[in-house]
Amino acid sequence: MKESIDLFDLSVSEDIKKKYIIEVKDIIKNKNFVLGKKVRDFENNFSKFLNVKYSLGLNSGTDSLEIGLKTLGVKEGDEVIVPGFSFFATSEVILKLGAQPIYCDINLNDLTLDIDHLKKLISNKTKVIIAVHLFGNSASMDEIKKLTRKTNIKIIEDVAQAFGSKYKENYLGSIGEFGCFSFYPTKNLGGFGDGGSITFKKKGYLKTIMSLRNHGLKENYYHEYVGYNSRLDSVQASILNLKLASIKNSLNKRIKNNKKYHKNIDRDKYRIYSQENQPMNVVPLSVKNSKNLNKTKKILEKNNISYGSYYPYGLYEFPISMLTQKKQDFPNTQYIKENIITLPCHGNIDDKKLSRILNILNEI
Repeated sequence: MKESIDLFDLSVSEDIKKKYIIEVKDIIKNKNFVLGKKVRDFENNFSKFLNVKYSLGLNSGTDSLEIGLKTLGVKEGDEVIVPGFSFFATSEVILKLGAQPIYCDINLNDLTLDIDHLKKLISNKTKVIIAVHLFGNSASMDEIKKLTRKTNIKIIEDVAQAFGSKYKENYLGSIGEFGCFSFYPTKNLGGFGDGGSITFKKKGYLKTIMSLRNHGLKENYYHEYVGYNSRLDSVQASILNLKLASIKNSLNKRIKNNKKYHKNIDRDKYRIYSQENQPMNVVPLSVKNSKNLNKTKKILEKNNISYGSYYPYGLYEFPISMLTQKKQDFPNTQYIKENIITLPCHGNIDDKKLSRILNILNEI
């Protein structure tokens, strides 16, 4: 039986394991379990890595998005533009605040916001645009900023799947009003459970977000806001800090693998949607002859190669999504959701394994 190749790498080096055990023993000894020194150390190191002024550890990437929206005052009657092709959390947080998600189609180059469609969606009710950097690809930040320049519209970056990716020379999460990160175990920087962070440059947001992540607390037992129980714990901060110290090596391996997909995939059979110089979380492809899609999946399964089919539904397709648009407005999303395959790109895939994946795909 051929060795399996996983879509995500959840392994941890022996060196990190040993250091992590020491860290956990220290946490137990000092009884500093939540929002303690380990969390502050991680926040400082994360800020330095991304070259942002502030980052605050949270319970999840989802909370990061919702707290970002709430900090900007998003409420009932407001509109927030999001891509129609993303994980549900991107629109879920808008719905929870009583605002209206306005769905934007994606482009067929990198599966991020389609700028031409985005132009048509902006209205006097638009409060925020959430730019999702999907699978590791960067949205067209200059184009989005150009559309909002003479308005009060804010840009939130959803960087859940794109830690370590850049737009031009800047790390994603350092460009918009807020950068929202997930540290779910499958991410480029993954913890041993749920975790997230929100990044920003303006000091004026600091006290509000620190309060919101801790039940709206202003001072001991005095609550200024209806907030969240969204505190990053010391155990997660410790593993994230250890991984962050050596993350550039892992990111460079992802870039190398992504480039090999670009160089060696049969372009007559497949279309590849990754931006070539990014450390992709996964590499998205579509099969040009859609009749071969199921055949391709079966052959990958037969050869123990994991793949993903993200996402089988556009965000506008759920009854709870409050769709005010027509399904026909999303031709690219409709095509992609029916034809996409995502493939492994993590640092645990060596040249031999990647050549095996590519040879199998190209021979179909």
